[in-house]
Amino acid sequence: MKEQILKLLTERRYVTFKELSDEIPGFTGDMSFDSADYPGLVIWPRISTEAIVILQHLLEDGTIYLHGTPVLNYLVEGYVSPMPTAKSPRPYKYPRWLPMTISKEPPKRSRKKSKR
Repeated sequence: MKEQILKLLTERRYVTFKELSDEIPGFTGDMSFDSADYPGLVIWPRISTEAIVILQHLLEDGTIYLHGTPVLNYLVEGYVSPMPTAKSPRPYKYPRWLPMTISKEPPKRSRKKSKR
């Protein structure tokens, strides 16, 4: 499964969790991939334990990165979240889904212009 994820990321710049679920056997499961930093923030609600372990390893070693993405990217693929959508990465009292994609590219840091 790890090789299949990396192959998709080589072929495409960004990959949604819906694409991974559709194209990689065994990716979909009955677990939830949740944010370690923000309670109540769900990254993907239908994932296998094996996929979670692989993604966590790839994220920890800097091979892949998570990027926020508009909900529209998932709607176009036919995915409608069963839970409310999070507006930003922060703790939530009740589960919220934060639409994310995966990429080999690190997120770009925004440069704040200095006030002079």
